[in-house]
Amino acid sequence: MNSSLNPLIICPIEICGAVKNVQPLTLGMSGAAVFSVEAEKGNFVVRFHANAQSSWESSRDGYRLASDCGVAPKLLHVDESEKALLTTKIEGSSFGAALMNPSTRSQAFSSFVQRLKLMQRQSLSEVSSVDPVEAGRNIWSLQKSRPGFPSWASDFSKHIENAAQTLATDKRRVFSHGDLNPGNILWDGSQVWFVDWEQATMNHPYMDLATFSNFLSLPEEATLAITGAIENVSADGLTAHHLKTLKIMKNYSRLAYGCVFLSMVDDLRNVDTNSQVSLSECFAQFAAGKLSLTSDSGRAAIGIAFLRQISE
Repeated sequence: MNSSLNPLIICPIEICGAVKNVQPLTLGMSGAAVFSVEAEKGNFVVRFHANAQSSWESSRDGYRLASDCGVAPKLLHVDESEKALLTTKIEGSSFGAALMNPSTRSQAFSSFVQRLKLMQRQSLSEVSSVDPVEAGRNIWSLQKSRPGFPSWASDFSKHIENAAQTLATDKRRVFSHGDLNPGNILWDGSQVWFVDWEQATMNHPYMDLATFSNFLSLPEEATLAITGAIENVSADGLTAHHLKTLKIMKNYSRLAYGCVFLSMVDDLRNVDTNSQVSLSECFAQFAAGKLSLTSDSGRAAIGIAFLRQISE
């Protein structure tokens, strides 16, 4: 565990100068504590890792690689004893806002594809390797046995096994962010940046795309365009194998994220696990203040919406 969670001790004066102001940014799903630091020499971000030493080492090494290749904000300092990183702070609007704005949508989308491909070209020597579906299998096992888990999803373990079988035959592995949802993508007005590298690992080239596409309910045309870019072919050049693999990865990601959000609900018997609200509708209700990710009802709604996305 981190001994202090004090961002001031992660800000060397030779890098930051005198610190003027510190504000907490988030304590997100990864459990990491994140702070914005305004200092004499600029604006910075301090991030404390929340988990075990082994995952800290993997996250640190993944972030260093991402920073070196330019897809993550520049890494300025590492504090091993506090398991903390100091990085530059990216100023600008959210990636979601950039996609919603017709004047920036095309540029933001193109930048995302470029950054994704750049990330996947990096050497794997510094990145840990794990079973790509182990996390999903573990959280599914825990959630399906809970009282109140939706009966209509009881046979969804087949989507984990489909992914496992596909990954056993398609052994391609690339540097993967591991949680590439829009909340972990920043837009500075000219390019995107990927943040929150707690789950960085080696994975199939489609896994990050699956997460990104699912969270945004991305139109099929856009998803296939990115898939084609990964495969260096046009969308029309994608084979039946490509399309089947993409579908399997998307279903696995939906199952894993659905279970993650349901795991944050105290008692599934007290929420609506038969909701028909779509993921897009959930996000619209979050934006309107009608749902909250800090409430059991909000967490259940988004978890169920992810499970409802799964296609046969």
